[in-house]
Amino acid sequence: MSVQLDRWTGEFGDQYTQRNIVDWRDRVGAWWTMLKELELDSVLEVGCNRGHNLVAIGHLYGQDTMLAGVEPNEEAAKVAQQTGRIHHLAPRLGRPHEDIDRQFDLVFTCGVLIHVPLLETTLRRIHQLTQRYLLCIEYFADQETAVEYRGFTDMLWKRNWPHEYQSRFPELKLIRSGFWDKDSGFDDCGWWLWEK
Repeated sequence: MSVQLDRWTGEFGDQYTQRNIVDWRDRVGAWWTMLKELELDSVLEVGCNRGHNLVAIGHLYGQDTMLAGVEPNEEAAKVAQQTGRIHHLAPRLGRPHEDIDRQFDLVFTCGVLIHVPLLETTLRRIHQLTQRYLLCIEYFADQETAVEYRGFTDMLWKRNWPHEYQSRFPELKLIRSGFWDKDSGFDDCGWWLWEK
């Protein structure tokens, strides 16, 4: 287990979950903008924490869309499960797990990849898990930039996400992109939606 993952599964991650309370209704408009006109029968969020993004997507798509999440922090996974909308949860992305060992119409991250020190395995697994759409909502910088986070210098990196993805997977076609500020229910993140 990496130092970062060890922190996220322990007290550091528990504290994040306790303070990361988002009203999913605040994000519905943003999700509609990102996903409009997409037919989605299944959605996977990598790093779903409390599940507020998946609940917002479920509100837009209804009960017939299967919602799944990957969440290593046990406290966060319990909260996400209690929403009643997230049907499958797995603790890790890299390990095979019956609930996520398949392909989804959409796989996305939101403020998660910024905390991953080595991207290669994670991005390849995300790419493998989507059969059609891939969405990245993360802090952007032209060059990889480490940012101090809660007293640590090895827990957050801003990166050039279009470059990170398209240099590895040149077949990805960018459908739309944009920026969400705090008024949109997000935290100054860029977003990019690709089709495989």
